[in-house]
Amino acid sequence: MTLADVTATASLDAASGTLRLAGGAPVCVFYFRAGYTPADYPTEAEWVARDLIERSSAAKCPTLAYQLAGTPEKVQQDKSGHLVRTKTSSSNEGGVAAGFAVLDSPFLVA
Repeated sequence: MTLADVTATASLDAASGTLRLAGGAPVCVFYFRAGYTPADYPTEAEWVARDLIERSSAAKCPTLAYQLAGTPEKVQQDKSGHLVRTKTSSSNEGGVAAGFAVLDSPFLVA
């Protein structure tokens, strides 16, 4: 479904924040594969859809703030699979933190 399709078929219940598609189905999650550049919003319909989505209570992935950073895909490519050891091998306390947004540091090299 495109952003223009959202504008044409969706309605927002302002009281509950629920965005519903034609037929009444509520939308719980929006996953954006586009929307990272102004070129992804060629007409007013795309902007209207994004406004509806942002005002809705549905979860957005990535968030608008993350999209505005302009680097989520690059972060995912560069940082996937990083692990940080948080304990020594002789200690029973601590553990391992895993994630894709771990900052590189010469002090984290094993």
